[in-house]
Amino acid sequence: MSSVYLLKGVETIVTVSKEAKTKSGDPVPKIEFTEEEIKTWGTVFELNKLYPTHACREYLKNLPLLSKYCGYREDNIPQLEDVSRFLEYTGFTICPVAGYLSPRDFLAGLAFRVFHCTQCIRHSSDPLYTPEPDTCHELLGHISLLAEPSFAQFWEIGLASLGASDEAVQKLATCYFFPVEFGLCKQEGQLVYEAGLLSSISELKHLLSGSAKVKPFHPKVTCKQECLIATFQEVCFVSESFEEAKEKMRSSFSSLFFAETIKHPFGMKYNPYTQSVQILEDTKSIASVVNKLCHELDVVIDAPSKMGKQLEV
Repeated sequence: MSSVYLLKGVETIVTVSKEAKTKSGDPVPKIEFTEEEIKTWGTVFELNKLYPTHACREYLKNLPLLSKYCGYREDNIPQLEDVSRFLEYTGFTICPVAGYLSPRDFLAGLAFRVFHCTQCIRHSSDPLYTPEPDTCHELLGHISLLAEPSFAQFWEIGLASLGASDEAVQKLATCYFFPVEFGLCKQEGQLVYEAGLLSSISELKHLLSGSAKVKPFHPKVTCKQECLIATFQEVCFVSESFEEAKEKMRSSFSSLFFAETIKHPFGMKYNPYTQSVQILEDTKSIASVVNKLCHELDVVIDAPSKMGKQLEV
């Protein structure tokens, strides 16, 4: 099975493989990368020299684990199946796609904790930047953060998209795009970076040069910002922390601003055991969830007493 190539400067992805036909839950097909593709990966992999000073601590914590368990090396392109198995403890799985998905399809995947990744490598003529998603972007930009349980909770934005209007889906997609792809957060008094910026030296240089404006992340403002696909971003958004960004998104879901366009006459909850979304539309369905939560809470409450008895012994 041969690889997928991206045509530089063109939004169409030309593929000679069958990855796009893979269904969620199926083993991800193994790709035999060419020497040229591995060389291109190696060039982009050199970015890791910048990570100690430019990447967030959550990213840095998980990168060594990816090297150990998934084969992240300069001379080796990790296989998505290995990465998907590594991410199981966060509840996420990887599903390969040939290129861009619609915002609705991508967010729906997040609702079911499925992260769609390409298995293609950017063209060797310009390894430091690509306007299209590729394996370098997915593996070096996203996966280390997806391996962080607190960051992986961004899947909640996918739940909010289910059954929403096209207008609401676009707002949600934009609110996901900027903090996750081109977001910044403050740690120890410094700005650190996320997916799109950690997989493209050209994009990072563009931001560091002062060419892009940096604004505070506020969903009501961010959702109106245009997402630029074929060129550098004109605006990036900064949060005090991942937790702050998540809390702002959660509060926005219930605010009048989003309530006007996301009209769900019910609640939704993802069930990790059945890998399905449970609709909370009546007292019976809500009571079922409450009972399960009470049981889990009892286990937590009971733990300290067990620890105390053990310490007494």
